[in-house]
Amino acid sequence: MWSAKIDGPNYSIDNQIISNGFFNKMYPFELKSLTLGEIESNSFYPNSFTYISQSKKKTKSIELNFNKNGFVEDYKILPAPESLYIDNFEDIKLDKSFIDPISQLFQYFLFQTTLNRTIIDGRRIYDLKSDIIKAKKFDFIESINFQGDASGLKITFPSYISLWKDPKDDINHMEYVDIYYSKFDNTNIPVQIVIKTKRVKVFLNLSSYNIIN
Repeated sequence: MWSAKIDGPNYSIDNQIISNGFFNKMYPFELKSLTLGEIESNSFYPNSFTYISQSKKKTKSIELNFNKNGFVEDYKILPAPESLYIDNFEDIKLDKSFIDPISQLFQYFLFQTTLNRTIIDGRRIYDLKSDIIKAKKFDFIESINFQGDASGLKITFPSYISLWKDPKDDINHMEYVDIYYSKFDNTNIPVQIVIKTKRVKVFLNLSSYNIIN
């Protein structure tokens, strides 16, 4: 589930994925992320992006802090990568401006625009491509008082580079992300996000939203 808050120029997006059912018995995991930033001229400018994933075998955490121009000011990656890759990233971040994936996704479906920045999630950098797909009809969702058709947007990943592994050892398992969104208080908000990898298909349903004008 996820929740978003837009308060004037400021935004926060809280995301949580917890495995359940049969898949939870085979491969239990939990993922949490939080993005904080500002909206200016229909563009999302992240200030910070934090991410924690926990599975049966590993716990990974990422903290990224950005300046207004999109440069990574500081970061913390655990488990720590090998020094070779740290040195390489130190060179990359000197002349590249970035945006986190959550901010870019929200900018796509809210404003149908992009900052033309390289996307970074703390472990990889990549580009996104968006295409309009068929709308999806939802039965009544009491928590958000919604029923009906939601517009669709498919996100794919034409470019993908690992930061902390040899590229030949880091296969891109992500196939696509489908976003179904509708207007709430005159603002496009995703009702459901579907993440499809080569291993699993995850459904993130909107649990709450808060827009303060």
